[in-house]
Amino acid sequence: PAPSTFYGRENVVNEVVQSITSEAPAHVAILGAGGIGKTSVSLAVLHRDEVVSLYGDHRWFISCEAASAPQGLISTIAIALNQTGDNLYDKILKFFKEQPRTLLILDNFETPWEPASGRRETEDILASLTSTNSLNLIVTLRGSERPLKTQWRRPFLPPLNPLDPQAARSAFVAISDISEKDPNLEELLQVVDNLPLAITLMANLAQFESTDVLLSRWKSERIAVFDRGEQHRLSSLDISIKISLHSPRMNQNPDAFHVLRLLALLPDGAADEQHVASIASTIRYVSRATSVLKQVALVHSFGRRRFRILSPIRAFLLDHYAPDISSMSTVQQHYESLAAECVGIEIGKGNISSIVTRLSPEIGNIQAVLEYTMESGRPEDIPRAIQASTDITDLLKYSGLGTTATLAKGCRQGTRASPDQATGRLHPMPSGSALHAFSARACHCPISRSTGSVQERGTRGTGGKVSYAARHARMRGWKLRGSY
Repeated sequence: PAPSTFYGRENVVNEVVQSITSEAPAHVAILGAGGIGKTSVSLAVLHRDEVVSLYGDHRWFISCEAASAPQGLISTIAIALNQTGDNLYDKILKFFKEQPRTLLILDNFETPWEPASGRRETEDILASLTSTNSLNLIVTLRGSERPLKTQWRRPFLPPLNPLDPQAARSAFVAISDISEKDPNLEELLQVVDNLPLAITLMANLAQFESTDVLLSRWKSERIAVFDRGEQHRLSSLDISIKISLHSPRMNQNPDAFHVLRLLALLPDGAADEQHVASIASTIRYVSRATSVLKQVALVHSFGRRRFRILSPIRAFLLDHYAPDISSMSTVQQHYESLAAECVGIEIGKGNISSIVTRLSPEIGNIQAVLEYTMESGRPEDIPRAIQASTDITDLLKYSGLGTTATLAKGCRQGTRASPDQATGRLHPMPSGSALHAFSARACHCPISRSTGSVQERGTRGTGGKVSYAARHARMRGWKLRGSY
């Protein structure tokens, strides 16, 4: 059947429909990550009025999910076409040659095509099918690479991305029936990172659980919140992610999995391969590893960030495949060095504009790595993370980005740190309040006596003008103290 809830893919559907309804036969590959909506797009195409009018009963939708080898693919197609006996391959080709104009959709084609042992034979089967002039073909394929030997539609249909914010919002509201003005809707969409499968699962939960409860469950259960007890890729985010993680290409390239575990620490991803190499220094062939991750669509490009993992996949990796201690230490050192560059911005040391411009895109990553280290790192690494959390405060003020949550966490961790753990410029403090005061002075943030929390505050600039930090504080809705 056609998908019951379908938003944000109209342009893609229109492109595919236009291709398969033109005079020349068309062969289209719909690519993307698991749970991104490839099957839904193909079904939407299958049931479009102009497609139904042109092809009528000569439309075939065949799932290849159980076909793990070339012979399995042949058997799967033969069963759908009611072909039996010997020489099934020849019978399939004869069937399509005798048909009028026909549309064949092979869903989950990565299952027979991905294993290297049968890839060439599977490509030969596909090439033979597409040599039939009356056959129009659509394959859905997990990843970003197309099989060889087939003349695919030009220009290539790019891999599907997550839904745009408005489409994601509309889909969530349509499934859950919550109000569009629900105060937690935007945060829930950030949690699912606009991934269609994650939206569907979370929105179904919102039918009988409040959004407050769902957010609370996400913070405590993470990826487990999506578990519905069903073991199928279309209804289990865990299963969908595991299929990609344990695909033949990933199994054959263990370095790719190692790099993926490190990238899971970075909510904003890595800008380029050099960036990846700086945090994965033990990997000899970084280019090969990142290429595999792109091929299986476990990383996406977002703007200038070439290697970013979607939020639900990041959560799954951090819960089940967190980086080992030695690898984590390399990542921490990289981001500590970036944090150290921020020291002195307030007093005009160095090229302030250059530092802010270069490091602003890394604020989210810096804070995430520091917080992860404080929570899960080795005891001897925690004081350096606390120090780095104070080093970046000037960058937060002058960029208008980030939050004081990392500094607050550093304050809490610092009160528990023993004197012999303190290193570098962060010296042991005689009391928790003293460390709070030290951290507060580092970013001019007042401390609430009742809660111990850090509050952002602007500072007066020279010449009696309101400082850059104070202006950004007001724009972001921070409560200012003092006279400005």
